[in-house]
Formats: sequence, structure tokens, C-alpha cells
Amino acid sequence: MAGTRGDSALHPNQNGMLYHSSKVKAEDVTDGLSNTAMVGERPPSVDLWFGWWFAGAGYPDTSGQQLGVGDVVMGAREEGYAQWLNCKPTASNVGLRPGNIDNFCDQSHWWSQHPGGTNFLIADGSVRFVSYHGDAVLPQFFTRNGGEAAELP
Repeated sequence: MAGTRGDSALHPNQNGMLYHSSKVKAEDVTDGLSNTAMVGERPPSVDLWFGWWFAGAGYPDTSGQQLGVGDVVMGAREEGYAQWLNCKPTASNVGLRPGNIDNFCDQSHWWSQHPGGTNFLIADGSVRFVSYHGDAVLPQFFTRNGGEAAELP
């Protein structure tokens, strides 16, 4: 979980748990460990180039850096990644929504092959199944220091 976005050139204040060169400690999580997502489910891309936790390169951001976005990290609203993939409209291809393994643009948002939602590992070590109705609170759920608690469906 990169927080809101993993693209540091466009979103320099990383506010999630895991992102390129992160060194987040438990005491840095002011929203509470039980209110902060750390890892989520998302199948790899249909061409099998993106979505692998061990790969790491991701797409190149606007500065030309490859920060793992699309592979090992992804934020709640990864619009830069969706734009880079040429997925339009961009807003319909980010967040938490149902997906299809054969749809190339579904790699730019969180989803799983489970009916109704996906699993997330929470920073307190628990796992939560979150329904697709939880998209509206995804940015709060992915940040560690926004001062809010996400009410998940």
C-alpha cells in the first residue's frame, strides 16, 4: 500500500505503509494499526508483465523513475498508472472495483477473483475482506497518518 498514490514525482508526500524506499515504523502510523491497510490482493495483468510482488520495476513515472508502481506497490487512486496504461476514463480504472483477468485496464485498481470484494492485510497483522462498496473510504484506509479511521463495509 503506497497510500493515495505510489508515484512520488506526482505525489511526493508518501502517506502509506509500503512504497519505494519506505522505512515506516509502527509508531509512524497515527491512524492506528487496525485502521491502516498494508497489503492487498490484485491479480497480475493479462499480459503477465505487471502485478508480481517479486518483480518490482513498475511503470516509469513522469521523472522517468521506475518506483515499483503497478508491480510491488500501488495506491488507492493510482491515476498516473491508469493514464500510462491508456485506460480511459482514468477515474473508472482506479480504486476498489470488480475486475476481469482479461481486461488489460483492470491491473490499475484493486480487485480479486473472490465474489464481492478482496482481502487486505492490515498493519495490525489481521486480514479483512473488504467489499467493493468500500471504494469511497479506500484513501483513508490506505493512509497511515491522515487522522481518520476508515469505516469499511
